[in-house]
Amino acid sequence: MRLVGKRELNQLGNRRRRHQMATTLGISLILSISGCGAAVTQHSGPSFTEQSFPHVASTPPNAVAIDFLSMNTGFIAVNDAILATQNGGETWRTDILPHHLQPRAMDFLSANIGWVVAEGGNTPNPSYVLLKTTNGGASWKLLPLSASAQIDMTSSVFGFAIIGAQLYATHNGGDSWQPISLPGGGRPLYTTFSSPEKGWVVVNNGGDTNLLMTTNGGENFHTTFSSTSPIDAVVFSSPNHGLMMLGSNQYGTPNFGNLEQTQNGGQTWSVLQPAARWTSDDVYGFFQSMSLSGGNDIWIGTTSGAMGFSSSGLLVSSDGGAHWQSLGTRRHWNIVSEEMIAPGAGWVLGSDFLLKTMDNGQHWTDVWPVRFPQQQVDFVSATKGYGLGEEDNPYAILKTVNGGTQWTVVNAKPPEDFSQISFVGSVGWAIAGATDAPRVEVFRSENGGVSWRLLSSEPASLGLSIKMFTKELGILDTFGMLYKTTNGGVTWKAIAGGAPGPTFFTDYLSPIHEWLLNSLSEWGTAATLTWSANGGLSRRVVYTWPGESNVSYILGSIDFINEQDGWVWMQKMVRSGKLVTKPGSSKRVPLVNEVNLLYHTNDGGKTWSITRLPQDLSPGADALDFVTKRRGYLFVNNTLLYTATGGRMWRVVSTDNPPLS
Repeated sequence: MRLVGKRELNQLGNRRRRHQMATTLGISLILSISGCGAAVTQHSGPSFTEQSFPHVASTPPNAVAIDFLSMNTGFIAVNDAILATQNGGETWRTDILPHHLQPRAMDFLSANIGWVVAEGGNTPNPSYVLLKTTNGGASWKLLPLSASAQIDMTSSVFGFAIIGAQLYATHNGGDSWQPISLPGGGRPLYTTFSSPEKGWVVVNNGGDTNLLMTTNGGENFHTTFSSTSPIDAVVFSSPNHGLMMLGSNQYGTPNFGNLEQTQNGGQTWSVLQPAARWTSDDVYGFFQSMSLSGGNDIWIGTTSGAMGFSSSGLLVSSDGGAHWQSLGTRRHWNIVSEEMIAPGAGWVLGSDFLLKTMDNGQHWTDVWPVRFPQQQVDFVSATKGYGLGEEDNPYAILKTVNGGTQWTVVNAKPPEDFSQISFVGSVGWAIAGATDAPRVEVFRSENGGVSWRLLSSEPASLGLSIKMFTKELGILDTFGMLYKTTNGGVTWKAIAGGAPGPTFFTDYLSPIHEWLLNSLSEWGTAATLTWSANGGLSRRVVYTWPGESNVSYILGSIDFINEQDGWVWMQKMVRSGKLVTKPGSSKRVPLVNEVNLLYHTNDGGKTWSITRLPQDLSPGADALDFVTKRRGYLFVNNTLLYTATGGRMWRVVSTDNPPLS
């Protein structure tokens, strides 16, 4: 029976581990901060100070589109922002769209000039706008749209768009649009233009789907292909060479029809691969997109469908479609889009990842989100730190040397499933639950987490935290017992102290110097912060959050760097008299409002300053990690922030906004 692990620590241990941050870092947003008010210290009781806080997404990243101009310059549309890179994804700039509009489609002609179709408002009647930028997203011009649009710009002034059920053209960069008539009517589905004059439009005419071509900028169209099956994609690698993927009218997998090709600019088409061959080649999944370049390389992206029953990934051909290889078991690779920039070189986008390859998929590089630890961070200086866990491997050991801006994996497969780590310089310790007995195993690394060896094993039902103060002195906090080592973890001795129960948060400055926060209170119960200088034999109440019948303190994070300087994060839940109905239930319950409060003291808790933070933040129990009196880290909503002002102002850690800049 495994006794210590990710789930156990999430349920119980994470509630009261020391301040070493348990992090789940996703995409980092880069914003300038202004108007941050200074906190005010009151001797007769602390008062609230509002703070201008960086925009931090309250939902996981959800990418919907990419547009790369080269292997260096490109854009991702995600949540309410456009991410831009000009160095192949090494760094990203984040431009939040006006009014936090959500991008749906985009088309960039250069690093500066681009258009974004964005949505705002609530369904079933959302509003749409067309955004244009001429400075790479630093500012946007808003143009109204009556419906969602698919946009295809061929120059800074000329382009096409499908708005609702009508094809339009613009000659002034999108400021105005003129409707274009299509022969035979029908509903245009999507367009692809290789120049302002030459392009193709896929049109649905009842039971048939037609491919129309124009060579004079839309003045005239003629049908070059007609099918009773859907036309899922049309892509061209040159004015003459193109591919067309037909869909299937049959339910089930594969939903691939014939793969057609043209060598004369779409005037005539021939079958490159019949639909039946997808089945014989064991190709499954739902077609999503297709990309090709000037050579024989072809990429086809697939998804597992809404129910997730089918496999998904990337189909890769290096011989013009004669043979195919299926890639993408990692993350299941539900692909949103892919772009081949040069033969065999390009990008693959999922809703929560972006990968790059230079050899037709034989090797891949994670580009976005920037790799960050997922479980815990332990900084040993302002620049150097270690982390535990990444997205696909919750037990990997990571390292940073630039204040958390970039992380590298130093050990992808530790000897056990570590639940927490602690480092002093390059020497590290880790704990894991024994597989055959109720014991906590302690491991040590002498080379920055690269390799580990088992040091000792102590009886305990749950290992909550390990904290080393020096290379010899440290403590091991288990549920119900505190252990001390004076020889680097080789042996441990049970000592007095430790948290009284799972609703307590501890922060040790030494084996006998302890800050203890009693949180997770019931309605009407006070929460307290105490200090002990004798290992918990006696504790002095430093501060009390008063009990009120309509108040509960449900979460806390505590971090003290000495006996005087410390920070406490409290989530105060206030129950109002207003009754609301929960979704899926007819029972009416009181409405509860959440208040996030960050407390700071520099005199051992005699006086406090309080900063009221945004309501939609979700900190972990180890959200705070201060390195000095002024420099610290805060982990909320899968985002790492830092402060150089003792918590009065915060900025998001990112490659374009490093903590030491």
